[in-house]
Amino acid sequence: MKRCGMKILCALVILGLLAWEYIPGPRKSTLDALTLGVDEVTPLSLELIYEGDKPEGVGSVQSIAITEDYFIIAGRPRGSAAEGGETNNQLIIVDRDEFLNVTGNFFASGETMELGHANGMTYNPATNELIVVGIRGDNGDCNLAARVDAETFRMLETFELPTDATGIAYGDDVYYLRSGTSLLSTNSVFGDVVTEQYTNTMFTNQDIGYHNGSVYMVNWINKESMHDAWKVGLDMNENIIYQFDIENESLHAYIVEEPYLEMESIDFANGKAYVLMNGIGLTRGRYYIYEAKFDRSDID
Repeated sequence: MKRCGMKILCALVILGLLAWEYIPGPRKSTLDALTLGVDEVTPLSLELIYEGDKPEGVGSVQSIAITEDYFIIAGRPRGSAAEGGETNNQLIIVDRDEFLNVTGNFFASGETMELGHANGMTYNPATNELIVVGIRGDNGDCNLAARVDAETFRMLETFELPTDATGIAYGDDVYYLRSGTSLLSTNSVFGDVVTEQYTNTMFTNQDIGYHNGSVYMVNWINKESMHDAWKVGLDMNENIIYQFDIENESLHAYIVEEPYLEMESIDFANGKAYVLMNGIGLTRGRYYIYEAKFDRSDID
């Protein structure tokens, strides 16, 4: 009986320690840069600039694109594709000058469109269009994209991509696509693709953004990737941004420690970086836009 009691006590202690690891809150990272194949790791601070309630029918926000006047956010219902989580999407429109939700100026309450998982979105100022990726084709792969008018925010068409993609960025007449752990580039008409870099991030691959010769790739550590995260000393709910310098083919990592928020997407405007955070757990009903405080020399 004594041995049995000791075993039970030890098991309870171990379970308690494991539970403690999952309590959200700021903790120091011990990321081993060499393990992830990056040249340097830098802490990245954030400044909250806007937060809002998710509209009725939106379970999570997925991607952000920035036009001259607006922050455009794509949301989807809660659940998997089989549970209806990749249909009936909504766009949220936030005025950049007033920091006001002006979605009602463009859509009736609850009005939807078909954007799939809407993992990635980017704005092309040359065509004044939004491109949204993360839409499944007949084969189940996310090889479809939607073209949306950036003035009326109405769907123009759905078209096939040359590869499956869950993240997209536009810059210098080139589209960059995140396909699994590959970063690809294609021209403005989505012709042939070129592999720019292969990066085994081990974590949840989110959207990407482009600025001044670099592609910024957002990653989130969730419960499915915790096992790999432990290997490099990271905690759950940490967010990582990889900066891939295209010309120098170098990779830099930034660690963001924002407790219990999932970083979904990144975009740039007027030399500033903005990230979209999805509320989870106690904050699951809200979404957040932060300015990411990169050192100016990092993004100029």
